[in-house]
Amino acid sequence: MSDTLLKPSLPGIALRRWRVLHRVKQSHAAELFKVTQSTISRWESGVQAMDPDAHLQLERLLAARLESAADQALARLKAHAGLELPGIPAEYFQALAFDGELPVGVVSYHEAFDTTE
Repeated sequence: MSDTLLKPSLPGIALRRWRVLHRVKQSHAAELFKVTQSTISRWESGVQAMDPDAHLQLERLLAARLESAADQALARLKAHAGLELPGIPAEYFQALAFDGELPVGVVSYHEAFDTTE
């Protein structure tokens, strides 16, 4: 896989996106990579670098074709600098425009979705 598809500084972000696209929990990813769930979490957050073997395995996973229309729709999600979700790194907050242009602003959710309590 070319360096443009998986930049060495971003494998954790690529792993997170792969998990979301394929609906894989961190615990299952940990089984696939033969590491602990906390290692997956540290890779995704950039706290810990992936070892070379895990990096190669991630490249193989990313090279696999998407299987369904839903997977393909999720793959079209893009980070958008004009949208901000406070407390969430921009690369983790992604959107898909249905009519060509995304709105600009701070995103908030209804209080029913609040998980801080």
